[in-house]
Amino acid sequence: MVRKHNIRLVGILISLIALIVLIEFTGNDKTNLAVNKNLFKLDPNKEINRVVLQGPQETNTFDFHDGRWHLNDSLLLDQSMRDVFFSVVSQLEVRRPVLETKTDSIAKFISKTGVHTTISFGEELIQEYWIGGNSEEQVSWAMSEDRQPYQVHIPGYQSYVAGIYSVPATDWRSRFLLDVNFALIRSISMAYPSSGNDLALKFEDGYFKVPGVQADSTKIANFLESLSFLQADSFVDPRAEPGAFVSAEVTPEAILKIQTLNGQELVVEIVSDTTDERFFIAKLEDGTLARIQRTRAAGLFKIAEDFE
Repeated sequence: MVRKHNIRLVGILISLIALIVLIEFTGNDKTNLAVNKNLFKLDPNKEINRVVLQGPQETNTFDFHDGRWHLNDSLLLDQSMRDVFFSVVSQLEVRRPVLETKTDSIAKFISKTGVHTTISFGEELIQEYWIGGNSEEQVSWAMSEDRQPYQVHIPGYQSYVAGIYSVPATDWRSRFLLDVNFALIRSISMAYPSSGNDLALKFEDGYFKVPGVQADSTKIANFLESLSFLQADSFVDPRAEPGAFVSAEVTPEAILKIQTLNGQELVVEIVSDTTDERFFIAKLEDGTLARIQRTRAAGLFKIAEDFE
């Protein structure tokens, strides 16, 4: 009898421990049983044309117009980054509500350090929420205006999903450096301040000419192609890499100028990367610094005789 009684007590004790663990795990939150897992998920079939990611450090805006996604009005949005972002927002699910005892503290933390996200189509607001995570970047939380935070994730993945929302503009922008219609180019020049052996191409009578040279049209076409597909390996964030700042006193290796028929002019200064000899740094007109592998940029440094 005593042995049976002890076994029964042990069974009751195990049940109580299991119940306590369950209550602690769920925070005794009744809404956990009825939580909408799709609370922050974007319907992939929903038409949208604007996303605003307002974080504590910077705000990035994506707008769709003229058949392309743009970043912060003046830049093109990188296609691969765009695909990753929309894949995340269309798979984002609620895992569970935050424990009731931690709701207020996490809500305040997300409001202060998270990213206020709005997704819309015209005047229609489709999604609005704050998203952030812990300092170890292991847990992601999201909350809407009701200030009830939820732990969120992408089912089947262990990645830190909140991280994509706080990516800086230097990683969102398209890596193509020359946003210009090559069918409208009037002239291209490459100036070499150190040697003075400059290159000039002019569009006349339906094709490009190199003054003073009987140019090979195939070589010109290859040069134009290398320009049109010129990409940065990365964009330099001066806040993260202060040593990569390009001083006005540094003599450029080359200065690329492109003029179009409609009056647009692009100027790109190319200097050596003093922090890594494998790269050049291209300084764009807006002050952006782009790192380009020397092997990739080699096809740009042409002189008139190269087109004979």
